[in-house]
Amino acid sequence: ETLLSLQQQTDKRFTVYIGDDASEQSIDHLIDKFKNDIPIKYHRFADNLGSKSLTKQWDRCLKLVNNETWACILGDDDCLSENFVECFYRELSNLELQKSKLLRFATLKIDEKGAALGNIQHNPKTQMAAEAFTEKYYGSKHSSLSEYVFSIASYHKYGFRDYPLAWCSDDMAWLEFSDGQSIVSCNEAYLNFRLSSKSISGTLNNKKKDAKRLFFRDLV
Repeated sequence: ETLLSLQQQTDKRFTVYIGDDASEQSIDHLIDKFKNDIPIKYHRFADNLGSKSLTKQWDRCLKLVNNETWACILGDDDCLSENFVECFYRELSNLELQKSKLLRFATLKIDEKGAALGNIQHNPKTQMAAEAFTEKYYGSKHSSLSEYVFSIASYHKYGFRDYPLAWCSDDMAWLEFSDGQSIVSCNEAYLNFRLSSKSISGTLNNKKKDAKRLFFRDLV
């Protein structure tokens, strides 16, 4: 479904980098199915790094990126609306004008079967990262990794904090990657963010508490 949502993009000016984390399940048949419709660069890693450090898996996937200046770490169970890339290019001049390092898209939570869990969440056209985090912390808004497109230069400057399960690693990234500038939001396109019993977001884990403790230590 994720690859299908990429295939259906109205603007094809993007590259899909797939970093296979030594999965026990082969996706060769999926690569063959979609490779003629979307530009896919596939790399299979010899060791399963994500089980030890998910942020380090993100890092080595981002090392596969060639000359792009913007990137999105798209969860392999999340999907994009068909105008996602089109809206990115539409907002590019605004990002440059605002000197913004982050573009945030609207989100729709979905369950394991793809059914909507509530309504699409829209965001302010521009917002400081601290305000966006405050809204998440107090529960008025949710936030996910996949809904952000970020500047590669800002990523190289700050990197991802290596918290357990990468829990809160994205929260800290947006606070740091924004580099004191506003987050620009696009509400015309959205991400389908999947919550399931197989995902970190959809399960209880004591490591999340450890990650939060480390996150707030660094934040304070």
